[in-house]
Amino acid sequence: MADPPIADQIRELKKEQGKQLFILGHFYQSQAILQHADTIGDSYKLSVEASRNTARNIVFCGVHFMAESARILCQPSQRVFIPDHDAGCPMADMITPTQFEDSFRQIEIADGRAPTPLLYVNSSARLKAMAGERDGICCTSSNASHIARELLAEGKTIYFLPDRNLGWNVGAGLGLHGEEMERVSDAEPANPGKKLYLWDGYCPIHQRFTLSDVAKARKRFPDCRILVHPEVPPEVVAAVDGTGSTSQLYRSFQEAPSSSILVIGTEIEFVSRLAALRNDVTVVPLAVSRCGNMAKITEPKLLAVLRSLEDPDPPGEVTVGADVAAAAGLALRRMIERVEGIR
Repeated sequence: MADPPIADQIRELKKEQGKQLFILGHFYQSQAILQHADTIGDSYKLSVEASRNTARNIVFCGVHFMAESARILCQPSQRVFIPDHDAGCPMADMITPTQFEDSFRQIEIADGRAPTPLLYVNSSARLKAMAGERDGICCTSSNASHIARELLAEGKTIYFLPDRNLGWNVGAGLGLHGEEMERVSDAEPANPGKKLYLWDGYCPIHQRFTLSDVAKARKRFPDCRILVHPEVPPEVVAAVDGTGSTSQLYRSFQEAPSSSILVIGTEIEFVSRLAALRNDVTVVPLAVSRCGNMAKITEPKLLAVLRSLEDPDPPGEVTVGADVAAAAGLALRRMIERVEGIR
């Protein structure tokens, strides 16, 4: 007799685990995966959900840095899994611990004081730990502007990393001029007097969107509203009608009047899902840009992880060393405290 469909096998294993299993699904996952998720959201929402859930086994359907963050925020008695350890993030790989140390020092020399690291969660646990040890704080695309505004009001010099586009777009949105922001490297001296220093990393998925894409969309849909993720290049943000994190883009879609035409610049799985949710709103991608790492999470891999939860050494488990977890947890919890008001 043939095995039941994979989706049915996953549902059966979920039923067996009950409240001892909690599956997190990022917005960029396929619908085949999200049908099994207990909660769906952007990286910030999922970080908070992970920190508050009491399930013994947490399975993160996303990329590796997200699962690491969940591992850091969860209790020691809980275990965190990812269906594919190779589901990484190219942006997170664009800065090493040594590069962080050297560039931080260059800013400190130029500014005469240590900057405050504002570290995008799209980064490794080790980078989060290094930021945490330097009074730094994590952020997501949904709260980066809020946190940066507070740090600037406190008179802090910000070192934003690793995404230059998100950092520049946040700074511009807060009214900073170009001469108040600067890209830095680990090799070249930084210039003094800047309010916002930016590491020169980027998201390959969002870097693909161009002014040409915007012009084509305007020509094809004269009455459209173009919305993009803030990881896209600054010149694209300046040319469109709005920007927001994945959750903010989702909210804009939900609130769009009937007969609206929305052109959305972000990962194609998310845009395609929105297009299928409402018949009265037209949703089209600004361009097709797919995250191959998110796509590494598949139903067969999710099933394999669920089958191995009780193994002595399950291959999907995510671990973070105690020292790294403690320091990285400082940066992550500072973010949550500022955004959620938890003190």
